[in-house]
Amino acid sequence: MIFTNLSATLLVQILNACERMALQVDIFGSLHHFLLVFDAGDQHHLEIQLAFVGTILASWLLASAAGTPNHSDRGSMRFDLPTSGIWPLSLPALFFAIPAIPGLARFDQLLNRGSWLSFGVEFALVVTGAIILSLLFNLPSQVASVRAGGDSAALANVKRALKRSNIGSAAFLGCVAALMSTTLAVESFFDCTAAVILTFIARDLWEEWWFRRQTGSVSAVWPIHRVYAAQPALAALAEAGIPGFAQGRHHRALLQFFGPYIPIRIMVARADEERAAAVLETLLR
Repeated sequence: MIFTNLSATLLVQILNACERMALQVDIFGSLHHFLLVFDAGDQHHLEIQLAFVGTILASWLLASAAGTPNHSDRGSMRFDLPTSGIWPLSLPALFFAIPAIPGLARFDQLLNRGSWLSFGVEFALVVTGAIILSLLFNLPSQVASVRAGGDSAALANVKRALKRSNIGSAAFLGCVAALMSTTLAVESFFDCTAAVILTFIARDLWEEWWFRRQTGSVSAVWPIHRVYAAQPALAALAEAGIPGFAQGRHHRALLQFFGPYIPIRIMVARADEERAAAVLETLLR
């Protein structure tokens, strides 16, 4: 029994260390790319810097769109965008790696990277990927069970809301893909995803600072890995008169299913810890 307890404790410590390491790699990798972009000052790099700044502004507005849930939002159908995560942006790179496969070199002659045809293909890949992944990560039946009880009317509302969210996510990622494509003429590799990740992390940090400033001493009461459940959880707490905050929800929205090392932690004031845990257990169990 003692050996089992020690093994379990050691495993938890190892997993926590891996979680912190993965988060640091995500942050510092994005920051390193950000510094490289702003390291040079010639005209070509100016175009890249403007694309980077444009991506940051668009990302901040997208992260702000979800707002802060209140007691009237428990049955609402707002989602943290992008509902597909950031993964659709990687599809063009995978697609244009096809000519490297033996026997498919002629494919590169059909799609010259940087041409209008390749731009159209990239945009279509990103938008299509965004819609498909949004549906996979937010199955309507599961979303409805958390947000509004799972009845037929709730399911219909979820499907309509997901359609709007899919359009928003696809439009945002399509714009980022367009910015990445337009810089290919001056840089062989330019990754706007670094700007998106840094902006979403900055938004998380700013919101958490504001919550701690308003609340004082806080405690994490519940981890969430279903991104679509974060807003209903906060709305349920607000309905019970408990101010809450979802730590890391914007960053996790970028990763969705593939970001288990960044759980969304629901935080409340220490005085409300027990009441908040009871409310969340009723909602999420």
